[in-house]
Amino acid sequence: MKNKTEGRELEILVDGLSFLEQVRCWELEHCPEPALAGEYAAYTALFTTMLERCNSGQIAEIAVLNCTCGDAFCWPLEAQMETTDQHVIWSRFVQPHRRDTWTYEGFGPFIFEEENS
Repeated sequence: MKNKTEGRELEILVDGLSFLEQVRCWELEHCPEPALAGEYAAYTALFTTMLERCNSGQIAEIAVLNCTCGDAFCWPLEAQMETTDQHVIWSRFVQPHRRDTWTYEGFGPFIFEEENS
């Protein structure tokens, strides 16, 4: 993850590519409402705090992207996050408001190496 200091937003990069743009491209191709594809906002520093509180061996459901309005429950993209001593793994993505019609099967998993501070 790359931390943008201005505005204290986080831009999530996967292999140097914007995670948000990867989501947008997936949704454009696989989800039936293209006008809503990629309609998510970058996270604030609070997202980093949430990740830091996860212990090795935990599996949790988290919102990896938020709605552009800032409300965490309005339009999140959720995923299962698993932590190990060496990795953080995001998988099993879901748009909870379109659970029956939007599919993320084949999207991810995304594996991040754990950094030792």
